[in-house]
Amino acid sequence: MILRKFVESLSPLKAGVFAFAFISLVHAAYAFFLAVDVPMWDQWDSEAEWYKRLVAGNIDIQSLIAPHNEHRIAFTRLFNGALFTLAGGWSPVLGVYAQIPLIGLAVALLCAWLVKFAEDRRFVAIALTLLAFSLPFSWGNILNGFQNQFYFMLLFALIAMYLAATAENTTALILAVFLSLVSPFTVAGGIGTIMVLWGLFLLRLFEPSKHRIRYALFLLILSVGLVLHVRLLVHVPGHDSLHAQNLKEFIVSFLKILGWPDIPIGLLAWSAIVLAVFSWLRSAGGFLKGLTLLSGPKRFALGLLAWYVFQAAATAYSRTHSDLMSTRYQQNFALVIPIAFITMGVFGYHLERKKLVRWAYAILVVGLLIRSNKELPYLQRTLENSHFARKAILEAMQKSDFAMLKAQDSDGKVGYFHAERIWEQINSPELRGRHLWLGSSVNK
Repeated sequence: MILRKFVESLSPLKAGVFAFAFISLVHAAYAFFLAVDVPMWDQWDSEAEWYKRLVAGNIDIQSLIAPHNEHRIAFTRLFNGALFTLAGGWSPVLGVYAQIPLIGLAVALLCAWLVKFAEDRRFVAIALTLLAFSLPFSWGNILNGFQNQFYFMLLFALIAMYLAATAENTTALILAVFLSLVSPFTVAGGIGTIMVLWGLFLLRLFEPSKHRIRYALFLLILSVGLVLHVRLLVHVPGHDSLHAQNLKEFIVSFLKILGWPDIPIGLLAWSAIVLAVFSWLRSAGGFLKGLTLLSGPKRFALGLLAWYVFQAAATAYSRTHSDLMSTRYQQNFALVIPIAFITMGVFGYHLERKKLVRWAYAILVVGLLIRSNKELPYLQRTLENSHFARKAILEAMQKSDFAMLKAQDSDGKVGYFHAERIWEQINSPELRGRHLWLGSSVNK
C-alpha cells in the first residue's frame, strides 16, 4: 500500500510537518465552508468587554486573569486581543482561521511521537489520530475563535509533559515547569498539568542520577504554584446544579467519558493501555522495581495517561448534569487514541491476534463516525442560528432600527440572542466602527 509505505518512511519531523499540513488544511476547509462571521454566545459579553478595555487602554494583570465562569482565560484574551489590534477591529471568523496552527501543532507533536514510540503500529496510529482530529465532532472549537483556550491547554500540556519526562537539559525542564504554571490561565483544567508534572518529577527522583536536588527544587516550585492556583479557583454557585451530586453519578459520568467515542468502544483502548502497563510491571519485577526502571518515554506515557484521567474526572464531576459530551471537550477525549498507541509502544505490548486487532481498529473507526453523526444535528442547528443572527443584526443595523432586532429576540429562535446586549455592544463608543464582520456599509 503506497500510503502506508509513505507514512512508515517518515521521520518524526516529517511526520509532524505532514500532520500539521493535513490538520491545517482540513480545519481551514471547515472554516471556509461553515464558519459564520458573527459573534455568538459568550462573545457578546466576555470577548466584547475585553476589546472595549483594549481600545480604552484599560488593560492590567487583574483584567487579564479575571474569571470567565470557572476559568481564567488569559491566553485567549492575549491571542484574540492581538488579532483585534492587528486587524483594526473585530472579525470572529478571523479568530477561527488564526487558531488553526495551535491545534495543527498539537497534532503534529502527537504524530511525531507516534513515529518514535508506536513501533510497527505507527501507520494505523497516525491514520486514526488524524481521523479523530479531522472529524467534525469538535465543531464547537473548530468554528469558534473564542474556544481556543482548549487548544492552548492541550498544547502547553503536551510540551510540558514531554520535556518533564524525557529532557535532561535544565533549560528544557525550566520551560516545562513554566508552561505548567501558566496552564491554569488557559482554562481551569490546566491545573491538572501542574499535578502531572509534580508526579513526573517525583518519578525522576528514582532515577540513578546526580540531579535529584534539581528535581526536588522543581517539586517545591510546583507545590507552591499548585497551592496558589488552588486559591485562585473560582466557584460559580449557579453551576452547582451541573455537578455530580454523589459518587454514583460521578462514576457513571466518568465511565461514559472513558467509553468515548461511544461506550463501550473506548474501553477497548483502555483495556489495551491497562494490559500494556501491568504486563510491563510484571516483567519488571513489580511496582517498586519498575519505578527504578522507568525510561523517559515510559514516564511520558504515564504522564499522558494521568493528564487524560484528570481531565475526564474533572469533566465528569463538573458537567454530569450538563452536556457531558459537549463538542468543546471532545478533542481532549480524542487523545485516548494516540495515548493508547504510545503506551503500547513504549511498554512493549504486542497482541498476536492480528485479526482481532484489525476488528478493534474497525470498531474504533465506526465509533468515531457514530460520534460525528451524533454531533451533526447540533452543528446544523448552530449554523442555522448563526446565519439567522447575522441576517437579523445586519438588517436592523442597516435601518438603525432596534425594534426590528428586538422583534427577532422575542421570537426566541436563538439562544443567547439578547437584542439589548447586541445593540449595546455594536453601538458602544469603544467598538463602534470596529465591527469588521458587519461590513463597510454598516460598520460606521
